[in-house]
Amino acid sequence: HDSPWEEGVNGLESFTPDGEFLLGPSPDIFGLWFACGFCAHGISGAGGVGKVMAEWMAEGTPSLDLWPMDIRRLGPQTAGKSFTRDRAREVYGSYYDILYPGHERSTARGLRLSPIYEELEALGVSWGEKAGWERPNWFESNSSHSGQSPPRGWPARHWSPAIAAEHRATRERAALFDFTSFSKIEIGGPGALDFLQHLAANQMDKPHGSITYTQLLNERGGIECDLTITRLDDRRFRLITGTAFGTHDLGWVRRHLPDDGSVYALDVTSSLCCIGLWGPKARD
Repeated sequence: HDSPWEEGVNGLESFTPDGEFLLGPSPDIFGLWFACGFCAHGISGAGGVGKVMAEWMAEGTPSLDLWPMDIRRLGPQTAGKSFTRDRAREVYGSYYDILYPGHERSTARGLRLSPIYEELEALGVSWGEKAGWERPNWFESNSSHSGQSPPRGWPARHWSPAIAAEHRATRERAALFDFTSFSKIEIGGPGALDFLQHLAANQMDKPHGSITYTQLLNERGGIECDLTITRLDDRRFRLITGTAFGTHDLGWVRRHLPDDGSVYALDVTSSLCCIGLWGPKARD
């Protein structure tokens, strides 16, 4: 009998917590590289991944901006099995969904909280998540103060008139911002100043308490880190960078630490709260 037959290939597929590849150098182990987590695009992306990985390993940087796929974009919260399992399941289940601007994931939430989390919750906050941190997007109680018509189309998703009211209050009066989630790195030791003078583009030998906006550059003069550096005393400095850049920036700093042990680098993000007061009437 002539029976129809089919030939197929079945196998396990790997999905990451944000649905993007895992590429690039390890932030913790020098010489360890990753090219995995292809989220059902391993075969179609193989040629391009091979090209940029070869460039990255041989020349120190790829020819394309690969930050959305750089493994160092992931924070320490992804080290937990429960986070990775729950978030990867959600990503897989919504793989073909339309994801509107400002879309927030619903699984693996509430992992990292500010000390004033409960106070913000009581004010009617709409929470967003960044690198495991719960952060205010807006406060719905302010929506009645806007007077702004909602936008149409895609921008109308995950939007509130409270955003305009809070923006205006900051520009015209003053407002508090919770920046606890910003990544904080302490650099210290007898060689800390010389180390940062070499690593940073700006002048680091400044008075205690001074804050300097600067970049950390690579061998080509390209920007690896964009941050501020506060001089705490003769031997200690504090680097403040974006919430999602902590793993990358700490890894870059540690990669260049001197071998003599004269400088240390520590992630102190969770040990410090940061509240900012901005606006023309902030000093009042």
